[in-house]
Amino acid sequence: MEENSAVKMPPFNFGDPQLWFIMAEATFQLAIPKPITASATKYNYCVAHLSPEAAAIVRDVITCPDKDDSYKQLKEELIKRCGESKSQEIRCLLAGEQLGDRKPTDLLRVMQRRAENHQISDTLLLELFLQQLPKNVQSILLAISPLNAAKAAEIADRIMEVTPPKVSKISSSNSCEKVNNASQSELLEEIKALRKEVASLRRSRSADRRPRNNSRKRADFRFRQRSPSQSNDVCWYHKTFNKNARKCIQPFFLFGKRGGAGVAATNFLPSESSNQCRLFILDKNLNQQFLIDTGSDCSIFPANKNERNLAPIQTFQAANGSPIFVYGKKLLSLNLGLRRKFVFPFYICNVSKAIIGADFLYHFNLNADLRKRCLYDNNTHLKCHAIYKSADVVSIKTICGNNQYTKLLSEFPNLTKSPCLDQT
Repeated sequence: MEENSAVKMPPFNFGDPQLWFIMAEATFQLAIPKPITASATKYNYCVAHLSPEAAAIVRDVITCPDKDDSYKQLKEELIKRCGESKSQEIRCLLAGEQLGDRKPTDLLRVMQRRAENHQISDTLLLELFLQQLPKNVQSILLAISPLNAAKAAEIADRIMEVTPPKVSKISSSNSCEKVNNASQSELLEEIKALRKEVASLRRSRSADRRPRNNSRKRADFRFRQRSPSQSNDVCWYHKTFNKNARKCIQPFFLFGKRGGAGVAATNFLPSESSNQCRLFILDKNLNQQFLIDTGSDCSIFPANKNERNLAPIQTFQAANGSPIFVYGKKLLSLNLGLRRKFVFPFYICNVSKAIIGADFLYHFNLNADLRKRCLYDNNTHLKCHAIYKSADVVSIKTICGNNQYTKLLSEFPNLTKSPCLDQT
């Protein structure tokens, strides 16, 4: 009696188990010298080629198979447990699925697969499909009549090929407009008023000065030498050392009469090239250090060479004004030594270091302690050691600058904050 030779089974498809069984049955028909029809033989082939994760899902079926038709039982349970239920398919169709970097025809095939078990008309499917396309593509397709879903997907592919991808700007500082003339004049008037108030305070303090001993006079003489000239636009350091001055805050700095601290006339902006000591924590799963930055609105992960060659889908704004290109999202599972896993979506960006931002810390209720150099978990009251070292990294901001537009956006933080893990 002739025996069938071994057949080469396709790898198990977690995303579409029904398609995997169709491919497996086609493989059974190619067996030599005759097709495989026995239920037990099909069952054994399928069980032998299941992944460990899939086998664990149908463990009860594998340990206690049906004596009459074990293959049919395995097929029904795998499709039921690994595939999407009918209610899930309806929810996904109504909620919509993002186009992302896929072609419109690829998105339509996914929607058609979910709609094939339901009586959904082509008109409704076309409407659901159009909602997931960019606005410029929708406006073109609405002008075409008659139109069905398949034709709309083909035309959308051609439009997307000739239309450059648009980058959504997260930070408003990318498109900051100049303040109008009225606002500028008001700001100049306020600066002049502040100058007059500071000058009057200096004169009043000088008039109330008490007699001092010789040592105090020498100290005052040294301090007066450091005081600015009658012009308040240049401080003593810039007047003495010119461009080599390091202790002055530009554009000008007014020193007080008592002590050496002084009063800044403008906001202090640290140098972009200065290296600051920051906290780093090691992830044991990826064996990579993450910078803990409470000033960054988003958590980001460095993109590899292949990802950097892709077209960016978004643009973030660094605190120094430089653009940060976003190539996608990646769901990472971090092990920070706090006896629980931290699963969180990270943005894939063109940065050199991975950053744990304020969204990650807020979601998991964590605090960064710079003095004790540790990361504290408020839920479990555990802490893990962090590395304190210098790093030339700027924070990622969703709102930068100081003008009337950023002040208006700061009143509505939900418009610019990054989405949470459970946000839809």
